[in-house]
Amino acid sequence: MTAKSSYSILLVDDDNNNVTLLAEILGEKGYKMLTAENGKDAIKKAETIQPDLILLDIAIPGMDGLDILKQLKHFDQTKHIPVILVTGVMPEVPVLNALKLNDVGYIAKPFIVEDLLKHIEQSILTSAKKI
Repeated sequence: MTAKSSYSILLVDDDNNNVTLLAEILGEKGYKMLTAENGKDAIKKAETIQPDLILLDIAIPGMDGLDILKQLKHFDQTKHIPVILVTGVMPEVPVLNALKLNDVGYIAKPFIVEDLLKHIEQSILTSAKKI
């Protein structure tokens, strides 16, 4: 297991119920939780804070998750941050193409908490080994 208290996760989701649930679950596991409810806020926080991982919902009004992902992977300050796309919709071609990018994973809603935690830890550990 990793020393979770030293890892920060940016959770990008416009659904307050999802944010509350995930922040509680991951906070209890020792991760430092940050949140953003829209694309502009997510990109700003990612550039400023440099989280260890971003959990990104795809269905966000305005700038959707795939647009956010494209911007994150475009900027030098954020392109190294692993991203896990979290969504309740079936992956379509744009999502499948996004998964071909470096450090991008996917987990479907509803998810099993243990599976999400394993996916998060694997993404953080894989990213840490690249540094």
